[in-house]
Amino acid sequence: MRQPSRPPLGRTDRPDRRGNHASTCPSLLLLLALLGCGDAAKEQANAPSVVSPGPSAAASPPASSEPTPDAPVCRCGDGETCLDGACLALPADIAANTLRSAGRLGLWNAWSTIAPLARGATEKIHGAGLDLDPVGGPRAARATCARSGWVPGRDKRAGERWSVHAAWLVAARDVEVDLWGSTVGALEVRIGDAAPARFVEVVGGEGRAMIDESSARVVIPRGVVPVLVLHERPEERPGGFYLRLRDPAGGAPKGVRMVERVATARCESAELLDPHLEVVPSRKEGAPTFTLTLRPVFEGLVPAEAGDFALEAALGRADEARTRSAPLALTDVVAGEATATLEVPAPKKGEAAIAVHVAGSGKALAETRVRAFPKDLHVRVAALVEAVGEAPREKAPAARASLEHHANVLARAVAAAEKDTAWLEEHTRRAEQLLEGLTRGEDPYPAARGTVFRAYRSPIDEQLQPYVTFVPKSADKGRPMPVVIVAHGMDRLPEHALRTLVGQAPDEHMTLDWAAKHLPRFPDQGAILVAPWQFGNAGPHALGDADLAAVIEDVASTWSVDRRRISLTGYSLGGTVSFVAPLHAPDRFSASAPLCGYPNLMDYKNVRGVEKKAWEPTLLAREYVVGMAENGLHLPLHVVHGGKDVPGRSKVVVDRWRELGQSVVWDLQEDADHNVWDDAYEDGRMVSWLTRHRRPAAPRRVRLVTGEYRVDRSDWLRIVGLDDAGGRALASIDATFDPAAKKLVATTRGVESFVVDRERLPDASGEPADPGAITLAVDGRDLGEVPAGEPIGVARGDDGNLARVATVPSRAGKKRHGVSGPLEDALHHPLLVVRGTTAPALVEANRLVAEHLATASGTAALRIPIVTDVAATEDLLRGKSVVLIGGPASNRLTRSWEAQLPARFEGSAIVLRGQRYEGPDQAVSLIAPRPGDPDRYVVLHAGTSARGTLAARHLPRYLPDWVVYDAKIAAQRGGLLFGERPTLAGGFFDESWR
Repeated sequence: MRQPSRPPLGRTDRPDRRGNHASTCPSLLLLLALLGCGDAAKEQANAPSVVSPGPSAAASPPASSEPTPDAPVCRCGDGETCLDGACLALPADIAANTLRSAGRLGLWNAWSTIAPLARGATEKIHGAGLDLDPVGGPRAARATCARSGWVPGRDKRAGERWSVHAAWLVAARDVEVDLWGSTVGALEVRIGDAAPARFVEVVGGEGRAMIDESSARVVIPRGVVPVLVLHERPEERPGGFYLRLRDPAGGAPKGVRMVERVATARCESAELLDPHLEVVPSRKEGAPTFTLTLRPVFEGLVPAEAGDFALEAALGRADEARTRSAPLALTDVVAGEATATLEVPAPKKGEAAIAVHVAGSGKALAETRVRAFPKDLHVRVAALVEAVGEAPREKAPAARASLEHHANVLARAVAAAEKDTAWLEEHTRRAEQLLEGLTRGEDPYPAARGTVFRAYRSPIDEQLQPYVTFVPKSADKGRPMPVVIVAHGMDRLPEHALRTLVGQAPDEHMTLDWAAKHLPRFPDQGAILVAPWQFGNAGPHALGDADLAAVIEDVASTWSVDRRRISLTGYSLGGTVSFVAPLHAPDRFSASAPLCGYPNLMDYKNVRGVEKKAWEPTLLAREYVVGMAENGLHLPLHVVHGGKDVPGRSKVVVDRWRELGQSVVWDLQEDADHNVWDDAYEDGRMVSWLTRHRRPAAPRRVRLVTGEYRVDRSDWLRIVGLDDAGGRALASIDATFDPAAKKLVATTRGVESFVVDRERLPDASGEPADPGAITLAVDGRDLGEVPAGEPIGVARGDDGNLARVATVPSRAGKKRHGVSGPLEDALHHPLLVVRGTTAPALVEANRLVAEHLATASGTAALRIPIVTDVAATEDLLRGKSVVLIGGPASNRLTRSWEAQLPARFEGSAIVLRGQRYEGPDQAVSLIAPRPGDPDRYVVLHAGTSARGTLAARHLPRYLPDWVVYDAKIAAQRGGLLFGERPTLAGGFFDESWR
C-alpha cells in the first residue's frame, strides 16, 4: 500500500509529571489556579510584591487569596492584582485572567501583529522603539496565533518584507531569562528599554528553522514591559521564527506572564491548542467501531481562560444527537500528559456521519467527521485491522508485516474520510484475500501476482518499511526470476518509481497522489519489478543501503529469484543510488542503469572549494564512487544523462569505468534536461537490457576497494583487518584464481588480513567448487601451498609482511565488520535513543536533541524509539546500539558507563584521548563499542551546557568517529561538511578504539 508520508508515531518517552495536584484552589481568576495549584505554585510562592506605577493601572477591586498549602498570602490594595505572590497594577486592557504562561515547550506563539504596515512604516521601524503608532498603530493589529509555535513571516505576494509583532511581559520581580530564537530571515526582539536581541538565519537551513538555535541572556524588569518583535523575511521566501523564554536553570521562567499587546487582537484557546486528534477504525465485541484518541497539548502559551477539555462525539443526526464525552484536566494538558479515548459505533449505511469535536470552556477547538463508506468499507477495514492483530505471529512473520502495513494504510484512509472509494475498495478486497491465507497460518504472498504491496519490519527503528513489487504471470512457470529494482527520485514514492520504470511516469495531468493510487497495467517482461521506499530520501547513504539489502532478502524469501540476475536502476536521487549502492555490495547486483544521477561528490558546490577539517578528505574519499570503481569489475553500467543537465556529473564515473576496461554504455541525450527517464524507460527497453545480464557464479578475478569495514567482501574474498582504519582513506585487494594452475595471486594495499572462501573459487567452467590444494602468492611473495581442506587465510606478521596463517588473528576488541565507525555506521544497527533527565538545566536540550537525531537529523523517514534514562531497562537495551543524549551529569546511563567511554566530563571541560577541552558550551559526539555488548555501538552526544548540547543538531552528515566542538557550530545547519563551523578537534580512533 502507498505510504505518502510516515505518520506521527507515539514515542516511548513521556514528559515528567508535575506531581500530585491539590484538591482545592484559590480564585479561578488567577492563572496560578488554572495550573492546578501544584508544583508550579510552589515554585512561585516566594515571589516579591511588585507595584507597577503609572496612570494606566486598571481600577479593579482588591484581590486577595486565603492561605493554602500551595499559595502564599497576597493582600493587595485598590487597583492591584495578586500575581505570583505579589501585588501588581496592570494596564486598563489587561486583567489577570488574560495573562498567559508557558505550556509544554513554552513557545511564544500569541501576538498582536501589525500587518499590513501603514504607508512609509518600513523606514520608521528601526526608529520606532516600543511605540506601535509609527509602524501602523493598534488599529492595524490582528492576532497571530501560531499553534505549532512557528510564527510565519510576510508572504512574498504581500510585497512588504517586514512584520511587527507586539506583546506585554508581566513580571512579579526582576527576572533573568534566556531568550531563545530561531529564524528564517532576520529577527530583532526589543524588550523594554534593553538593547535589542538580534537573531539571524542559520546558514544552510532549508525551510523551517529548529527550536532554540541561538540565545541571548536578558533581564525582564518587574512590572509590565512592552515587547516588539521585528521580522524581515528572506528575499524569495515568507520565512518566520520561533521564540521563547526559558529559565537559565531549565524550564519555563518563573514569575513571568505574557499577553498580546492589543486587546482586540488576542488569540482564542482554539487557536493555540494542538489537539492531536486521531480516528482509527476498530472493533469492539465484534461490532465495528471507531476509536477516537485525543492527545491535546499547548506547545506554546496557555490561555488563562482555557478551562478543562473534553473529547466529544455526537452520534446520529444533529436534531437527535446522542453525545459521548471523555473529559480532560487542564493540568494534564499543560503537562503534555493528557489522553482521552472514546469508542463509538461505526455509522451504518444511510446514517449521518459522526461529528467529533474537542471542546474547552464550551468552545469547539477541533472538529472532524467520521462517515459511513459505500459497501461498508469502513466496517471491512475495521475487521481487517482486528484480524491482522490477532493473526498468529509465529507463522509467516514476513507476510504478517506486509498485511499489517496494508491494513494500516487502509485504516488511515478511512480515518481521513478518503474520497477515492474505488481505490479504497480495490485495496480492501486485496487485503481480505491475503488475510484468508494468513489466518490459516500460511504465507499468501508467494502466489500473489500483479502489483503487490509489501513491507518488512526494520530492525533499525522497529517500524514497517514499505515497498512495491510487480510479479508477472511468467513467475508461474517455476523458473527463478530476474529482479529489477528501481530507486525513486527525491520526494517521490515507490509507486511513482515503478510506473516510471515502465514508461508511465506521472505527468502534468496527474496529481502525485492519484498517480500513486492508480497504477497502470504493467507488461510481463519476465522479471519481478521492485520499488523500495529507502526510508524516504535516505538514498545512497547508510539507511538506503540497509533498506536495499532488507528488501532484496524479503523478495528472495517470498518468490523464486535468480540471485545472479538482480539489477538496479533509478532516476535523479535514484540514479545516484544506482551508482553508489552496487559498489557498497560488490557481489549483489548483475547490472546497473543510473539515470541523471549525481555521483560527482567531489564537485558538489558544498564540497568543492570548502575548507576541509583534517578528517574530512578521508571521509570524502571513502564515499566517492570514482575511487571505488574497481568494485564494479563485474557490473555493466548503462548511464543516461541529459546534455543540458551538467552531464559531467555522470561522466566522471563513465570515464573511470572505461579507464578500468569495465563494461559501460554512455547515453548522452544532448537536447534533454533532467528528465531523461521518459525516453530511457520507454517500451521497457531498460528492463530488457538489465535482465539479460547475469553475474558470474564464481569469477576468476575479484577486486575490492574499501574505506570501511562495512564494505568488506566480494564473491570469494573477504577482508578481515585493515592496517589503519583511522588514517587510511582506502584499502584495496586485487585477487585472481587460475583454476587450471590452482594458483591464487593477490595484490594488496592497506590490508592487514584477509580470507578466501575456497568453496566459492571457480572451476574451469566458472562454477564454484573447492579446488583442493592451491598455491598462494601475495604482493609478489610466494606464500607456498595451502593443503586441501585447510582455510585460506593471510595476515600480516611481525616482520610487516603478509603471510599464510592457519587461523586469522581475532579482531576482538578491535575495529571489524559491524563495529568500526564512523558515526553514521550506527544507522546499520537496531537503535535506541536514551535521553538524560537528571540535570534540570539540560532536560529540555536533551529532549530536543533526542527528537532531532531520532529522525536521522530530519533526513529520512526514520523513527528511532526514545526512552528516558529512568526507563532504560536492561530488557529495552538488550541487543540494541544505544544513542546517549547527555553527559554523566544529566544522563544516568551515561554516568553508569562513564568509566568505559572514551570521553570524561570534568565540570565545563571534556577530556578525550589525553586532551582537555575547556571553555563555555563544550560538546562531544562519538561512537565506540557499547559497554557490555561489544557487538553493538554506544553513540554519545553530550554538552557541558544546554547550548553545547543543542549544537549536536547542527552537525553535518559526514562525521568521523569523534568530534569535539562548542555552541559556535550553531551558526550553520545541515550539509555534508562542517564548512564555516569551527571545531576544537576530531578524527578516528585507531584499530584498537584508542
